[in-house]
Amino acid sequence: MDLRHALIKDKFFQSCQRYGLTWHQPSPLLTDDKTVYFASATITPLKNMLLDEKIYDGGVYLHQPCLRLQSMTDPFYAGTKIRYPGYFNMLGTLVPANAVVDFQDVIACIIADQGISADKVKVNAAKQDKILIERFRHHYDVEYDTRPEKSYNWTYGMGDNIRGRGITFYLRQDTGEYKRIGQYIAIFNDGRLIGCEYGVGIEVLLARTEQYQNEYDAFAVAPVLKKYGLGANFTHSHVFSTVASAYSTGISLKEYPAIRYKKLLQKMLLNLTFLKMRNNLTDEQIFSILSDYMVVEFNDARNISILMNDFSAEQHRLCQQLANADAFINNQYRLGKDPASIQRRMAELYPLYFMYKDMLSR
Repeated sequence: MDLRHALIKDKFFQSCQRYGLTWHQPSPLLTDDKTVYFASATITPLKNMLLDEKIYDGGVYLHQPCLRLQSMTDPFYAGTKIRYPGYFNMLGTLVPANAVVDFQDVIACIIADQGISADKVKVNAAKQDKILIERFRHHYDVEYDTRPEKSYNWTYGMGDNIRGRGITFYLRQDTGEYKRIGQYIAIFNDGRLIGCEYGVGIEVLLARTEQYQNEYDAFAVAPVLKKYGLGANFTHSHVFSTVASAYSTGISLKEYPAIRYKKLLQKMLLNLTFLKMRNNLTDEQIFSILSDYMVVEFNDARNISILMNDFSAEQHRLCQQLANADAFINNQYRLGKDPASIQRRMAELYPLYFMYKDMLSR
């Protein structure tokens, strides 16, 4: 993690420590939680505390590395909208409902420690949640019901009983636009308040406070890709950060052959293959980019050889399928088959063929 991100994390930790919160161990990227792809939020390692209603020591805080892979289910070049890279870092707190600590003051302290002036912060909430913002309204401007209802209603994959009601903090940019800097969520079990949490992404907070025109610049992968001439492209950053981060934490096709994770990892490597083809990159350049990113983000590139071995194997698999597809097409035409029926059969047998051809035609 580079110095900009480390500074935000350190200030966040200092704020939480001043209020007596205790550090909590984050989840590994690979979890047994079937409601998320790998780990997707600071709440992931805290679910047992909520289920047992035992949030210890008056409250906890943590730094959670995250992978959100929903947009990896489609090839990157197919037009999938990608807002942020798949890998990012979240900061979070969780306190019990009966905590002595004033949670509103914790958040106010965190915001102030980031050099954010209170008059630039706005809170968005639903009118039905006025009780949640009773203290916040003395610090910040509040607006009600300007977002869809689902923005205020949170679920956690722990059954229908445990749900959250959330409010969102926004920071005014010099352009006058307000951009999100975190959510405060009150968590209920059968309507009973059992805890409150606050979460924000390090990269998001950096992008807002530094007011980057291109939010991509807030991510550790940005200078690495610029070094290789790939520029400010969320698609590039998404693929490289996701692949490198997965392997840097020990996840690989060999180590995790379970079908759920194997398919996700293969999809990442396939996207990296297409990215390589589209940008005319060599294996050596791919190796350098991924190595540089691992060092910048994790100060460690020990699993890069495993990644490259898996990457080579997936490239070979793709090339073999393309060769088989070409042979199949030629044979079908020699047999006088109808072109439309050939294409339908090709789509069934060799779906990657059309992805690849479409990629080359762009």
